[in-house]
Amino acid sequence: MRDTLHFLHLEDSPVDAELIREKLEENWPDCRVELIDSEPDFIQALENGGVDLILADYLLPIFDGLSALSIVRQRFCDVPFIFLSGVMGEELAIESLKSGATDYVLKHRLSRLGPAIKRALAEVHERITLQKMEQQIFAAARQWSDSFDAMSDGVSIHSADRTILNVNRAVCRLLGKTAEEMIGKKCFQVFHNTKSPIVGCPMEIAIRSGMQEHIEIEESMLDKWLAVSISPILDASGNITRIVHTIRDITLQKKADKDLKETQSQMLQSEKMASIGQLAAGVAHEINNPVSFVSSNLKTLTDYQQSIGQIISEYRQLFNRLSDLNGGGADIIEIENLAARLQEKESDLDIVHILEDVPNLIHESCEGLDRIKKIVLDLKNFSHPGEDVLKMADINQNIDSTLNIVWSELKYKATIIKDYGDLPQTICYPQQINQVLMNLLVNAAQAIEKQGEIRITTREAGDNVEIIISDTGQGIAAKNLSRIFDPFFTTKAVGKGTGLGLNVTYNIVKKHNGSIDVQSEPGKGATFTIRIPVSGPSSDNASGGAGVIP
Repeated sequence: MRDTLHFLHLEDSPVDAELIREKLEENWPDCRVELIDSEPDFIQALENGGVDLILADYLLPIFDGLSALSIVRQRFCDVPFIFLSGVMGEELAIESLKSGATDYVLKHRLSRLGPAIKRALAEVHERITLQKMEQQIFAAARQWSDSFDAMSDGVSIHSADRTILNVNRAVCRLLGKTAEEMIGKKCFQVFHNTKSPIVGCPMEIAIRSGMQEHIEIEESMLDKWLAVSISPILDASGNITRIVHTIRDITLQKKADKDLKETQSQMLQSEKMASIGQLAAGVAHEINNPVSFVSSNLKTLTDYQQSIGQIISEYRQLFNRLSDLNGGGADIIEIENLAARLQEKESDLDIVHILEDVPNLIHESCEGLDRIKKIVLDLKNFSHPGEDVLKMADINQNIDSTLNIVWSELKYKATIIKDYGDLPQTICYPQQINQVLMNLLVNAAQAIEKQGEIRITTREAGDNVEIIISDTGQGIAAKNLSRIFDPFFTTKAVGKGTGLGLNVTYNIVKKHNGSIDVQSEPGKGATFTIRIPVSGPSSDNASGGAGVIP
């Protein structure tokens, strides 16, 4: 509402107009009163905009109040309209209210004018506030729905009696059904095609225990392996209010596990397979963290949705009573009570905090999903079968990408200190460089018994890029320094290493026309220094003389 109110007054009597102006200025000294007595001027004033309230005489020589009211309600419906008349009887007054007038005031009872105007302006303000709140709620719900549908895992929300309340697109894709075909049905009807819950279903176990349930199952109907998580949402009394059902298609993962077992007998591949196996657990751990808080945010958003629904219900009840208002004292008291109850409800539910928190929860969930996406993308880039293709690469970026993959191996053992220099783009085999970095970083972490430090330094050294990785671990005995790059040599316990990691690292660096050196003393850690030519390997070392991909 503006500080200076603009009243549009439809009146043909100068005396009455002046009297009403004085009455308005008593309540709003800075108000603007625009006097109109014809239809064209009335329409023009409305089209000019900025009118806060219309006062109109019921009868005019060339233009009447009902016609003015009709124009307002057809074209400018939000502007409150109050009749001011000296001849308006009760029947006409009631008829005017039915036609859309906000109120009516008799000219011989102008003491009612101020309260009537304040009430009308308050109604407009409340209506606009409600509309804005509904728009915010709709936008928040849309953002939540978009985030919900963007999840790669299949997620469905169930009531405590197993009725499906909502599903995301991933569930629809996985089951080959539309949301309409699933929502409103029992979960066992949709997921198992049965008429009652089945024995051993993780949903039934979670309902009985009230705790999360995780299981991997081979679903014969879909010919897929699925990782299923059931997360009950409890109220303050410990009763289940909602259940979050998450499905992840792990068919490819299961197939990869099977293929991995079949290739374990191949000695030359054991190092790579061991690395992938080690990364799989770390990546799963890193992905589980954002999945957990996205799941938690969904629970909070579900609670917020219920609170917002209660507030909307209260507003609708108030709005309905406002629509029935006929000017009687009892009605006004009832509406004031409703408004007070609404304010109390908003305070109890802390609706302001909810509206502020919903975008934050959605933003946090999107960040979690982006984190998962980044981990998967880095892992894909690491294992992409393109090792025989030379590319221009940012070595610092390669290090960060590899750190992201092996982070779960490092974060509990060491503080990572990065001292990156400004490096030129380097011609190399990026996937092979990542393998070198991963081997050295994992070895550094394994050399630290409890808690230590890993320092990564990069710099340009003449025509080379220099990468220095040092740790504060156990160090290497002098008698072993000359053998650490030999194939199958390892100081690790049986079953902990193949002895191929540093040999693979050495051969990759040599393939790049580079060098790798190590300095170490027992108890003082180890430092590996790698030098790689910026211009890339010579044509003799490059596989097949392949061209460089920028």
